[in-house]
Amino acid sequence: MNKIFKVLVCLFCASHSIAFAQHKTRVEVEAGANLSSFTGTGLSPLPSENKGMKLGYQLGISVSQPIGRHWVIQSGLSLIQKTSEAKLGVYYHDMTPVWRYPRVQSRINYLMIPVTLGYDFCLSPKLHLIPNAGIYTAYGFNAGSCDIESKEASNQNVNTTQWKPLKGDPFLNSFSKYDYGISIGLKSRIGQHYTVSFNYLLGLKKLNNQYDLRNSTCQLSVGYLF
Repeated sequence: MNKIFKVLVCLFCASHSIAFAQHKTRVEVEAGANLSSFTGTGLSPLPSENKGMKLGYQLGISVSQPIGRHWVIQSGLSLIQKTSEAKLGVYYHDMTPVWRYPRVQSRINYLMIPVTLGYDFCLSPKLHLIPNAGIYTAYGFNAGSCDIESKEASNQNVNTTQWKPLKGDPFLNSFSKYDYGISIGLKSRIGQHYTVSFNYLLGLKKLNNQYDLRNSTCQLSVGYLF
């Protein structure tokens, strides 16, 4: 029985190796812009509020491997900068709720590895549409100092200082260097070499252990296929 199982495994691997060999692996370089914001589940006892989407950028290299006639696996390595702003923490002054941090800016560079599976719709010899979905993981590092506004409970003065999200503030814990989540996208291949891609990245990891903040990013990129 074990021998039969081993033979079946060998045949399965051999058939997939042949399928991979019959289809050309493509390498692509991409660059573009993104809009990022914070999102959350609303389950945190400490309130937070997103302050809208902020502009960032991304650039990277990827490899796509066709499987069969229509399926495509894609992965790669990207440098992506995500910029977001939020209001954090509430206290009460004369029975009126006041934001402890009226404006907290976060700007973090990430090295990101996505893995997606797509389906290639051939609309014409020169136009392909490839919807795709998958997961990503990322490691962050600081992209310089960011603004943080704090309001004093005693006199209601707003103090604006600088902070680094991955190092934290005296009363605000640092953000996590690690992020992971899901990716949903649509790629258009024009001719043999050009692509236009739209992707939405939804972070599943909580970025801060005080507040329920997760990354939410829309990406638009153009690419060149080799």
